[in-house]
Amino acid sequence: MKHLITICALSIWGLTFSFAQTEETYTQTLKTYFTVSGSMETYKTVITQTVDMYKSQGTYQLSDEEWDVLAEELMGASVDDLVELLVPVYQNHLTEADLQSIIEFYQSPVGKKLSVKTPLLAQESMQAGQAWGYKLGQRVAEKLMNKDE
Repeated sequence: MKHLITICALSIWGLTFSFAQTEETYTQTLKTYFTVSGSMETYKTVITQTVDMYKSQGTYQLSDEEWDVLAEELMGASVDDLVELLVPVYQNHLTEADLQSIIEFYQSPVGKKLSVKTPLLAQESMQAGQAWGYKLGQRVAEKLMNKDE
């Protein structure tokens, strides 16, 4: 009986340790994906813009050095927090092997080009999307106005 309990305890410990390693390696792989895809830089830009917004409001009387320290602290902690929140989301849709393949793509010349161009593509796409949304709104309004006639 003692052997059975020992075997069960070791099995549970082994599964827990294995899961922790898997979770840790997935998290590291996800961080690598975010880095090579350019997503990490986007997250850091959001943090910088948020700090700059608070700084420009003038509500908080901090020196430039204090603002820089705050931004630096948030940069590490907030990005790590975000990654931890995103791990289960990505695990629901992509295996670690999937992420490795995507990372390989982003390490290719065209993948590197895409990661550099993605912020520009996003910015220009937002502008195009706004124009498209405005045009669509005009069409809807026109159709609704003509319906009454």
